[in-house]
Amino acid sequence: MVVDNLQCLVSQEELKSQYENSFVYEELQAQIDAFYAEGANWNLPIKISIQYITKKAKGATAEELEEFLVDSQRRNATGLSYPDRLMKIY
Repeated sequence: MVVDNLQCLVSQEELKSQYENSFVYEELQAQIDAFYAEGANWNLPIKISIQYITKKAKGATAEELEEFLVDSQRRNATGLSYPDRLMKIY
C-alpha cells in the first residue's frame, strides 16, 4: 500500500481532525492509492496528492483538478520549486 508510511508524516489524529467532515482516514488512504495508481503521478510529492484530494473533496471542477495536476507534474519534471500557494492544503 502506498500510504503505509503516511503515519510518519502526519499523525492519524491530525488527519482525522482535518478530514472529519469529508473523509475518514481509510478513505484518504484509498484516495492516495488511487492518485498514485496513475503513472504520471508516481513521482509527485505526497503533499501534492493530499492537496489534489482536498481540492476534489471541496468540489473543484475536473478542469481545475487537471490544471493543478499538469502544473504539478511540469514543476516536478523541470525541478521547479512549488510556490507557497501550492503547498497550502486549505
